[in-house]
Amino acid sequence: MNLEVIRTADGSFTLLNSDTGCYYHSIHGALSEGQLVFIDYGLKHAIEKFNSPINVLEVGFGAGLHTYLTLLEASKQKQPIYCTSIDIEPVDLETCNKLNYPDLTDNPELKQNYFDIIKTEWNQTKQINSFFTLEKLKCNIYDFNYLIPYHVVYYSGFSHQATPEVWDKVIFEKMHSALPSGACIVTHCAKGVYKRLLKEIGFKVERLAGPPRKNEVTRAIKI
Repeated sequence: MNLEVIRTADGSFTLLNSDTGCYYHSIHGALSEGQLVFIDYGLKHAIEKFNSPINVLEVGFGAGLHTYLTLLEASKQKQPIYCTSIDIEPVDLETCNKLNYPDLTDNPELKQNYFDIIKTEWNQTKQINSFFTLEKLKCNIYDFNYLIPYHVVYYSGFSHQATPEVWDKVIFEKMHSALPSGACIVTHCAKGVYKRLLKEIGFKVERLAGPPRKNEVTRAIKI
């Protein structure tokens, strides 16, 4: 992959794949988007609903921003979290080291945790700190096996236009069967075709206010 580091509107970095023209996060604020969609709408919802050790499934590790935000929230709330993050074409370590994600905190130990996350080997599980355990799997969502109950799914794949294959109905039917009642999927995607698909499968679909320069995002809850 030919990846270029881009500073977004809120000062946080994202990556541009110059081969495909795809950005890994919103250019209007990578941090703003990740915090709102995946932490505020996803992780916090799961913590409030289940009030127990939380299992997170992240579809699309990328450069580890959303994984790191999850660790920061786990550490802040002293909430045990087990995070399984999958990716089929991971960003290389050298590129991850160029990003400014450790600057999200002043705590030296938490800064180091970002590097612990990106250095964790693929297809391995590692306890990063007292509250956060990471399992990194190099696989695609089609082949993923739901071996534990996930309380929240971060669906952070590329856009519906760029990668229509990762928005296939079969994926979400399998996900619906595997998730416990009350679990949710959160995503930046707000396409009508995607929301209708989720409703047909049996999810309760919520339209939520989006991050800067995006009207809405989607949360789907298994009822």
